[in-house]
Formats: sequence, C-alpha cells, structure tokens
Amino acid sequence: QRCRFAYRNKSIEPLIYGFKEDPRLINVKLEQKTLFRDPFTILKKDEGKNILFIGGSSVYGIYNDRFHTFAYLLQKKVSGISCLNAGKPAGTSNDFLDILKQCCEKYVIPDMVIFYAGYNDIFWPEIYPNWILNRFRKYRFLARTIREKLIYPDRQKKKDFKFRIEYIKKFEHNMERCIQFAQSQHLNVVLIPEVLANKVFEVHGGLYDFGWYGQLYKEVPEVLDNLAQKYNGYFFAPQNELLTDWKIYFIDPVHLTDQGNEVLSMFLVHNLPPDK
Repeated sequence: QRCRFAYRNKSIEPLIYGFKEDPRLINVKLEQKTLFRDPFTILKKDEGKNILFIGGSSVYGIYNDRFHTFAYLLQKKVSGISCLNAGKPAGTSNDFLDILKQCCEKYVIPDMVIFYAGYNDIFWPEIYPNWILNRFRKYRFLARTIREKLIYPDRQKKKDFKFRIEYIKKFEHNMERCIQFAQSQHLNVVLIPEVLANKVFEVHGGLYDFGWYGQLYKEVPEVLDNLAQKYNGYFFAPQNELLTDWKIYFIDPVHLTDQGNEVLSMFLVHNLPPDK
C-alpha cells in the first residue's frame, strides 16, 4: 500500500507515513474516546432536545479542536438542544447502527439523529479493513498498482467503478437499517451526504486533481435522498454553502476547516426540522 501511494503521489511521504507524528491529529490521540466526543450533556425531556450526530472523521472533526466541530457549534448557536457527537474516525455505515443502538440503550434515546456520511463507504473500503484484517491481502495493492498503471489502465478503471457499485448497494442497505431502527424509536432522521470538494488540492508538496471523486460519489446523495423520501425523513445537501469558498472551508477533499464547520453549523441552524 505504501509503495502504491508513493507511486501515485510521486512522493516518498507515504513510505514514511506513521513514523512521525502528525500534529493535526494530536486531539484524537489525547482525548478519552467513549461513544461521544466530549464535551456533551444529556437533556431531560422538559429541558430540551438531544441530537445525535453519526458519521466518520468529518463528524468527529479529526483536524479540529473539540470546540470547533459543527455539532458543538450548532449546540452553541441554538438554545435548548444538546448535540451528542458520535463521529467515529474511519467509521463507515457498517458502524452506524451499532452506534445508534449503543446511544439508545446506554445513554439516551435522542430526539433526532443526523447522519453526515458517505465518503468512507465509497473510498475507504478498499484500504480498510482489507489490509488491516488480513496481512496477506495487503500485498494485492502493490499488484494492483502494477496492473492499473502499467498493464491494463483502462480495464482497471472499469473494474473500479464496478466495485463502487457494490459499495453503494451496501451503503444503501446499512443506511436503511439505521433509519428503520431510528423510526422504531420515534426519532427524527436527517440524512446529509458528506460534501466533497473534488478540486485540485496540494498533497505531499504537489498539486493533485480530485475531480474523479465526483464521478464515483454521485450516487451517494441520490441514495440518501431516495431513502429520506421513502421513510419520510429529511434530506439536506449543503454543497452550495460549502463549495462557494472551498479553499477556505476544506482541508482536503472531505475534511472541513474550522471555518467550514462554522458554515455547516449555520446551515443546520436554518434547516433543523421541527418536532414531529
């Protein structure tokens, strides 16, 4: 895998990644992670509403201080709500139902659950858990690099899209199970696809075009929108707000800066659904 990404990025950085500390991730290592990212409070029914946020590192805010995640900022802007940040770095929809059940069984049945997700399900499965769970399978990445770059580049692209279709189907299945459980607990459900800045970003000292992300990711908003309509939930798409100034609002194609989290929190302030 390291060789593969070093080849793709034309840099030795992937070869030495992990052997030096990334100061941007220090908050993830220092915090005592339970189900929620601190700080959080649970409100009683007569005190206000509890809103549960579920997603991956974008919800958790791995590059942000805990006081600059969009969940925490929303809580500061709207009185009478408590935002429970259950974002899980590297989490996918495979994890979401378990997180939702843990919250309901061990902490509180929230009034609303907001899913901000999609990226990890489409771009992460081929890396994690394949090479972590099976030490032999990780060597397939080196073979894949040779195939896709040197032998069958066109054929490999078609194969990649075939894999993504399977990921989309699994994502849809997992999200539907989450919605069904949430509705069995009488929760408002809000579905938000992670916004991707599929632009040109500087990575490892070079400029790389992430425009191909959009082609592979376009089914995610459609899936969530269809599920929201099917189950009478809420679907929000804040890409217009976040992509107006993407160089300021994004650290990379998916993770938000503090300013980006501020914009997303304001979007939620204006679009929070009413109580059922």
